Amino acid sequence: NCSACPAGTYSGTRDDECTNCTAGSYGATDSSSSCSSCEAGRHQGGLGRTACVECAPGLYSNAGAHACTACSGGTYSDAGASACVKCDGGSWSNASAALCVECAAGRSSTTSSSSCEACEEGKRA
Repeated sequence: NCSACPAGTYSGTRDDECTNCTAGSYGATDSSSSCSSCEAGRHQGGLGRTACVECAPGLYSNAGAHACTACSGGTYSDAGASACVKCDGGSWSNASAALCVECAAGRSSTTSSSSCEACEEGKRA
């Protein structure tokens, strides 16, 4: 009498045990013969999981990720991002930013900056 492996696990032909899905993958339904990789922008760090978790704003991931990665300074991301976006010139961000911040009056920056610099004498932003 064969019984179904529960969601979060799988078994191949002639396996007598169910195996947990590994980190970076999930098994959404019972009776699976394999696990699915987490999509880009999602992650799963545990074993035997039934779903992947969306990356928070300021973080991103590639497909099959165990964890999300922080965006570097000068970039940002929305929730569920597969990549970080560069800040435009005239704005900046710290690492793990959900948005870029405009430079204050009298200060400027180039694309992908993590800070703004004071304008040189005789110039303005």
